[in-house]
Amino acid sequence: MSDPTQTQNGRGLMPPNIPSGQEIYDSIMAVIEPELTSSQLPLLKEKYAGETLEQKKERGKRYKKAFAAYEIAFRDYAAALHQETTQFQRNARRFVEEMVSAYESDRLSGIESMLSAETL
Repeated sequence: MSDPTQTQNGRGLMPPNIPSGQEIYDSIMAVIEPELTSSQLPLLKEKYAGETLEQKKERGKRYKKAFAAYEIAFRDYAAALHQETTQFQRNARRFVEEMVSAYESDRLSGIESMLSAETL
């Protein structure tokens, strides 16, 4: 039987690391469109101050595509995180059940030893 304290990554019975919403957003968006990360958003107005209306429309289309790609990537991330947390829950439950079982077995052995000693 496998050790329930071991997760798939071998780090032991530890919950998955869940970053903040901003960290998740930035890590995904950095790959798709780096200038839409939270640190870059405040700089966009100045960066594009002199762009033409046509350039602004093109940038808007690019951003729209970036947010659509982000939505897909975020769904994938959320599904993977859900799977990881579900596996952690199973491992934790198995760990506790095995601890309780071992405790009960030890107690039962102790009671049996006491009864055996009294009947001798």
